[in-house]
Amino acid sequence: MKLKQKLVLCVTLLFVLGIVSSAMAYPTIKLQEGLYQSGSGGEFKATMMSEGLPGNAVGSTWQTFCVETNEYINLGETYYAVVNNAAVLGGTGGPHPDPLSPKTAWLYDQFLQGTLSGYDYSTTSGRKNSAGALQNAIWYIEQEISSLPGGLATSFYNQANSSGWTDIGNILVLNLYGDAGLNTRAQDVLVSTAVVPVPGALLLVGIGTAAVGAIRRRLW
Repeated sequence: MKLKQKLVLCVTLLFVLGIVSSAMAYPTIKLQEGLYQSGSGGEFKATMMSEGLPGNAVGSTWQTFCVETNEYINLGETYYAVVNNAAVLGGTGGPHPDPLSPKTAWLYDQFLQGTLSGYDYSTTSGRKNSAGALQNAIWYIEQEISSLPGGLATSFYNQANSSGWTDIGNILVLNLYGDAGLNTRAQDVLVSTAVVPVPGALLLVGIGTAAVGAIRRRLW
């Protein structure tokens, strides 16, 4: 192989690896306290800080809930997120990993659409109470607490129980970490995305391999 051909191939490989490395970077989100936080749970405001989560552009915000009871976040900090369909590496109950229940997915989907029956979206105090009840219903479904406090939380649970959902649809879990190396666990929170994430890095590796193969065929 000529030196010029070798250089072209090396540059191409570096370019492809650069794209793949970029694709493997984890999306980051910032969690902030909202008006409707209730104790250690309730509604939190999440802001998309970087690309990597389909359906959520940089700068977009949404309200989210915690999945686990024994993992924590520091409000105002930015976290690295792994997009998943399960909670991982923690939790009071359930298996490890702990797949998200379709009941939880239904409740969160209805909450986001503003159609969850009994949820007070109109007043600060009412919404805070509703957020606490929904958080408890989620924790109960996910086996994080052993009993429901009754009232609105029980109503939410009963609605989810009769929803008929058998999968989680567009509702996913963000496994949050405090560092890019994913060494410091934080919490698992909920997110909605219209597109189920594809292993982008693997897709790009395939594209890159095909591109390199094409170039090799032209050079030889």
